[in-house]
Amino acid sequence: MKQSELLTRQDLDEFKQEFMDILETKLKAAINEIQLNKRWLRTGELAEYLSLSTSQISVLKAEGVIKARKLGGTNYFNKIEIDEYLQNQGETYV
Repeated sequence: MKQSELLTRQDLDEFKQEFMDILETKLKAAINEIQLNKRWLRTGELAEYLSLSTSQISVLKAEGVIKARKLGGTNYFNKIEIDEYLQNQGETYV
């Protein structure tokens, strides 16, 4: 085996870092895809989906703009209803 063909510890560390970066990117993309396909979103998930704060979500809920179902102390929002509301751009939400 030639000296130029040997792997060094640095080579392995660089490979490991590149592999971990790729894996992290792929996992984040998969998680985002799952989040987009969820039907029921918790307050934090809805806030992230709409690029709002959780406080703004609470205000919209309190004002009756969006509805939530409560289960075990956690609010769940129907993503389909939210998307329909957004498509109607604020028309009366039922």
